[in-house]
Formats: sequence, C-alpha cells, structure tokens
Amino acid sequence: MATFPDFQNELHYPDFDGLPFEYCQDTRYYSENGVPTTHWCFLSEIQTNVPFFPNQFYVKDKNGSEYLVAFHLKDRARYPAVGVKCKDGHTMCIMYPQKHLFLDGQLGVRVENERTVKILPCSLNELFNIRDKVKNNIGLCNLCGGIATLKCSRCKMFYCNKTCQVADWKSIHKTECNVVQQIVKWGVLDWDHFDGAELFGT
Repeated sequence: MATFPDFQNELHYPDFDGLPFEYCQDTRYYSENGVPTTHWCFLSEIQTNVPFFPNQFYVKDKNGSEYLVAFHLKDRARYPAVGVKCKDGHTMCIMYPQKHLFLDGQLGVRVENERTVKILPCSLNELFNIRDKVKNNIGLCNLCGGIATLKCSRCKMFYCNKTCQVADWKSIHKTECNVVQQIVKWGVLDWDHFDGAELFGT
C-alpha cells in the first residue's frame, strides 16, 4: 500500500524550533550512544541570498519564522553552483540538520555536506499542494480529472491521453515532475528506523 510523507509530522519534518541543537544529545533523534534513530528533514522556503555572502541564505520554515542557512563546504569552488540552485521562493530540503549558533549571534543551520540538501522548484505551499495531488493520484488525469490509465514515465502521475500529458507538461508538469518524484521517494522511506543516512544526489 502506498504511503505519503506527512509534512505536519513534527518529528520527521520539524520546523526550526523542533530541530535538535548542535552538540546536544536529543533523545528524540539519537540513542544514548549518539547514533541517529530516525530520519528528519527541515523544509524551508528561500527568501533571499545574504548580500556579499554567496553561500548564505535567509529561509522561512513552515511556521513563517526566518533563519539563516549557511553552506560551509570543503570545496569553496562549489559555492557558485549552490547559489544557482538556491532561487528565491523555492523550497530548501535539508536532511538531518541541527540548530547552529553563528558567531554573530544568529541561529540557523550550518551545512557542511552538499548532499544533505535538495532544492525543489516550488514554494512550500506548492509543495504541500503537490503532495495532496500525489495522494489523490488514483487513476484520474492530472490535467482534466477524467478516467486515466496512461502514466508519466518519471513520476507515474496519471493522464487520460497524450494530448493531456503534453499540455500539462508544457504548462506545469515539467517543473512539478521533479517535485513529485521526491515526494514518492520520501513516501517509501521508513522514517522511524535509521539504517543509514538518506542523502540526495549531487
């Protein structure tokens, strides 16, 4: 039976306040030996790049609170590529983040592994709406709502015919498809059992 990510789950998809604090052994996420026991992902919407710092971004969590996300990568040459991906209004997904207190007193998230981050080309609200579409993907056309058996080869959303599929691809699905694929991947992950880090591709 298909499952779907529950973005309201405060353990697996916490807002910033719900994140574990760096250097603290939060028993919600770690065993007594400091080993992760569950998966979690911080979802936020990119607001803007910090002026003069191409590796830093202000984001808003799902409760509308704003925080700093700063990339500190060993390969600093990667910062331009990170900046290109991090567009205002898009959703930043960070696996296993912790609250970090920066030297200037700001609270935020420090990212040292680029593979823990994925940028989805949609706002947070659009992500939640697309998740509902995936949940309701039960044989009805993604464009017109008619009875459908044809599926997108990438994300398996339904279409009643090629005409609807092509029209939807041109209007929205070209962007939406990548988001749907990520939602499906989250849906098959056993969030309550950590058996290795779930990272994103580069």
